[in-house]
Amino acid sequence: MPLLPCKGYVNPILSILKEHQNGLSGTDLTERVAVSTGLTELERKEAISDGTPKYVVRIKQARYWLKNQQYVEAINGSLWSATSSGLQFLAQTGGRPAKLTRSARAKNQGRISPQKISTDQDIEEAPLEKIDQAIKQIKQDLEADLLQRLIAATPVFFERAVLELMRAMGYAGDRGNVKHTGGSGDGGIDGILFFDRLELERVYVQAKRWTKPVGGPEIQQFCGALSVNHAQKGVLITTATFTKAAHDCVSKAPQAIRLIGGRELADLMVEFGVGVSRTKTMVIPQLDRDFFEDV
Repeated sequence: MPLLPCKGYVNPILSILKEHQNGLSGTDLTERVAVSTGLTELERKEAISDGTPKYVVRIKQARYWLKNQQYVEAINGSLWSATSSGLQFLAQTGGRPAKLTRSARAKNQGRISPQKISTDQDIEEAPLEKIDQAIKQIKQDLEADLLQRLIAATPVFFERAVLELMRAMGYAGDRGNVKHTGGSGDGGIDGILFFDRLELERVYVQAKRWTKPVGGPEIQQFCGALSVNHAQKGVLITTATFTKAAHDCVSKAPQAIRLIGGRELADLMVEFGVGVSRTKTMVIPQLDRDFFEDV
């Protein structure tokens, strides 16, 4: 079964707590809900940016909503249990938050107080997941803008930007160096990464500021340039993409060649802070469970 939205976990939580009147720990409850909803190992691995599994985030959000509705409560400090109101809610609605008409609301008067009647809007996405989605959207927009700027830049600027990224990634090492060799008569090599002071270990770089896909012929030319320079390693970076023929050529090449397309290029520039600035760091406080371990 695919991951459910937050409100989809209300029924499983109440149903499981109904069978465990003495309460369950948050971890045990989450695991039992995951099992009862048939989550696969692959679905369990889906996570937000900080590594927290999405199902854990959503189950906690559903539990938080149930606590605010006074349908569940913490007993003995750390165990979760369904309240009488929660069991009543489960029996009357199946634990499924749904929009209620006026007649339905009137029908429920006296059994569940009006402020306790849930609607589709009551359970929103988990805040952590919403923040994660917003950050991903900001990152996608930034990466698209980066690529547009790189495509519009001069060839020399692009080559230097690529080499600056290599430097930021640490590929020249503390004792190495990065040299820009691009220009007329560069022989298909735009830069060289030296990994040692004597410049014996090196990687050759070619940068293609293209909008059309890089194909097999370009890879073959790059291989030829590497051979001329007696090089065993090369990196070809483009603002575009690579064709299947290009990847096939790389797999058969006598040298070790790494291809970096536009999307990965932009992603790396964001990750290593090349061409971007960070305006604000957001700290999200969370409960320190170790602090309360002996409570």
